[in-house]
Parts: sequence; structure tokens; C-alpha cells
Amino acid sequence: MAQFFGSRSKYSLRMAWVSVFGVSAYGLIGLWALYKYFGQLISHISQPGYIVVVLLVFSPIFLLIKNLMAKEDGLAGRFFQGLNGEDAVADELKKLPDAYSVYADVVVKPGQGNIDFVLVGPTGIFTIEVKSHRGIINFNGSELTRHGQLLEKDFLRQAKSEALCLHNFLKEKLGVDIYIKPAIVFSRARITFGLKPLENTYVIQKQWVQKLIASHPFYHFPKDRQQIEELLKP
Repeated sequence: MAQFFGSRSKYSLRMAWVSVFGVSAYGLIGLWALYKYFGQLISHISQPGYIVVVLLVFSPIFLLIKNLMAKEDGLAGRFFQGLNGEDAVADELKKLPDAYSVYADVVVKPGQGNIDFVLVGPTGIFTIEVKSHRGIINFNGSELTRHGQLLEKDFLRQAKSEALCLHNFLKEKLGVDIYIKPAIVFSRARITFGLKPLENTYVIQKQWVQKLIASHPFYHFPKDRQQIEELLKP
């Protein structure tokens, strides 16, 4: 079993609970508005004109609160879905032999975002970006698509940027070039192009993680591997 360091994405976990709090807060505001609404209706039940004014005032408020709650609920769902996807991929990575080390939620430099997983082992170093989309993922020649539509972000560019960031960090600290292999792992989608890299990035479904790692030849580290791992542990 691979050695595992780190925990779930702190950013995703924090944002998920922020959205849950947002749903609760808007819900309480909605209840307060509802209380005021019925209070006004009851106190002016004999004044039809006033009731119409109350309806005109409160209806947009209720609609706004409903939309805000739906938005926050959707955000919370996406963040928790992403965390579940990371957990599923983590389970696959842990099945690798104990010669491999997995580092979760790696922040190379503050302000540059996190890398979901960095894998270090006999076959080299991989950066792994996890996506939890459903459906069939394809490639249009420049970007990934789902059901023929572009995804919300250029994930290939993101994965390559993460690998380059880690490469530059290690070069700065150790003074040598270490080849980093970027990968995108979909926890729920189906991938149709196998283990062939797309623009030097591997795009696979989670069931292929072990096969991808094992398909690479042994890598000769230009620096002692332990030095690299010590830099990743914080």
C-alpha cells in the first residue's frame, strides 16, 4: 500500500461549508421575511389595497432569496462532489505498492492554488488533477469536451501549469531539472482515448490509475528521492 500524506482539499472543504452556511443564512432571512409578510397581511386584512402593496413588495424579496439559496446549494453540491471525487481517486492511489508516496492537497507556492495529488515513486513524479464530471470525455484537437461541448475550464492547460509549477519549485530548491508528468483523473466520467497522452498530459478515468503508473519505465532521479519528498511533506 502506498504511503499517504496530507488530507482532503482544505479550499474545497472550506468553500463547501461556506456555501452550506449561505443556504442556512438565506433560509433564516426567508423565514423572517415570511413572518413579516404574514404579519402585515393579518394586521391589514380589511384593506385590499394595502395587501396588494405588501404582495408587490415581498414577492421580489422571496424570489431573490429563493434564487440565492439555489445558487449556494448548487455551489455546496459541486464542492462536496469534488471532495468525493478526490476521495475515490485517493483510494485508487493507496492501492499502489509501498514504493510510492502520495501527497494530497499540495500547495507549492501561496496564491497559486493547490495540486490535488503529487505521486512520487519508481516511475517518476506525477501531478494529478481530479475532476468529478459525469458523461463521456473526448478531445477536439485542442481542448477536452463532454458530449461535444467544451468544459467550463481548459483542464489540460491547468494540469500542465501545475506540473510546471512543481518543476520550477523543485529546480529552485534542488538546482536540477526533474521531469514532472501531468495527469487528469476523472472519478466518474468515461474516457475514450486510453493511456495516450494529450498534449503531454494523461487523461484517464480513476480505474486506470494503477495501470498508468505501472506503464512508465523506472525513472532515474537526478537528486535523492528523499530530498524531494521532504520538500513535499509540508
